[in-house]
Amino acid sequence: MIDFSCRCYHKDRTPIVTDLYIQDYAEAVVGDYRPELLVTPGKVDAFHFLENYLDVTVEFQDIFYPEGKIPVAGATIFNDEAIMIFDRSGMKVSSIDIPAGTVLIDNATMKSEPFALFTALHEGGHYCMHQGVYKLDPAQISLFESEGHAVKCMRTTIERRGPLVTQKDFREHQASTFAAAVAMPRPTFVPLMRQVIREAGFSEGIWVEDPHGDWEDQFKLDNMIKVVTDTYGVSYTAASIQLRRQGLLMKEWQYDQMKMRGV
Repeated sequence: MIDFSCRCYHKDRTPIVTDLYIQDYAEAVVGDYRPELLVTPGKVDAFHFLENYLDVTVEFQDIFYPEGKIPVAGATIFNDEAIMIFDRSGMKVSSIDIPAGTVLIDNATMKSEPFALFTALHEGGHYCMHQGVYKLDPAQISLFESEGHAVKCMRTTIERRGPLVTQKDFREHQASTFAAAVAMPRPTFVPLMRQVIREAGFSEGIWVEDPHGDWEDQFKLDNMIKVVTDTYGVSYTAASIQLRRQGLLMKEWQYDQMKMRGV
C-alpha cells in the first residue's frame, strides 16, 4: 500500500491539497493495486480493493440514525468503537463493538450497486488520507454522538456539490475526489470520453451544453454519460461530476471563459 502524505495540514490535521494532488495519489494507488486498470477502462472491485489492498475489514450493518435525520451510507472506524445499529432480528437498537480499521456499509446502500461502489471507495479515501484527524485523538469532537474516532457519511455528503466551508466539507470532498480517481482513473477515462465526445460531434473532445437545448440534446447527453456508468460501474451523479472535474463537460459560459483565457 502506498501511504498518503503531504506538506501542509490544517491544525486539525486535515490535508491541505489540491484535487490534482489527490488524483495523482489515487492513480498511483490504482497502479500499485491493479496496473491494468490504468490501461484498459473497466470496473474496480471496491470491496476487494478495501479488504485486500487497504487491509480494512468491511462490514454491512443497519447503521442507526435518529428519526428525522439523514440516513448514514457508510462509515470508517479508526479506533475500537461501540456503534449503534438497528438489530432487525430483535427489532431494537443495539450497541456493537467494531474494531479499528473497519469500514461499515449500511445495508440500504447496497440497494444501488453503483452508489455502494462509490461509498466504499469514499470510505477508503477517508482511511487513506484522514488517519491524522481521527486516529488516537481523544480530543476529537465526535461525529457519532458518543464515538470520537469514526467518520460517518450520508448520501448528501458523498454526492455533495457546493462551496467548501468547514474542514469536514474539505475532508468529504477529498474522499470523494479519491473515490472518483480510483473508480475512473484519468489514464483511461479521459481518452475514452474524448473519443466518445468527438464521435458525438464535438471536435475538441469537450461536450458543451446548449443552454437552449431540448429533450433530444438531453437524451444525447444522457447517452454519453451512460458510457461512463456502463464502463466504470458508477452512478450518473458520480459520472457527471467526474466529466466536469476533467473539463470534458462544460456549460456554454465555462467554455467561453476557457477560450477567452486562451486554453
